[in-house]
Amino acid sequence: MPLRLFLRFPPVPLKEYYENLCMKAVNQSIGRAIRHAGDFSSILLVDERYAQPKIQEKLPSWIKDRLTHPPKFPLVKRHLATFFKAH
Repeated sequence: MPLRLFLRFPPVPLKEYYENLCMKAVNQSIGRAIRHAGDFSSILLVDERYAQPKIQEKLPSWIKDRLTHPPKFPLVKRHLATFFKAH
């Protein structure tokens, strides 16, 4: 790799590289669910890692600002029902 490219794009640790690659796929999936301003969708990120600020920072702000973290699944069902009744 030429030095100028190396200085412009310094290597990242392998774990962070794979994390970024996965988050790119997650963000693309989210974008496929909601294409236009009038669209609505529920996106369930069912993994404890999405509660970590480091991971949340890699989500688009319009998703990050709307994240909820219900502690139990019955609350998830309630949130979904409320969301879809409103739309």
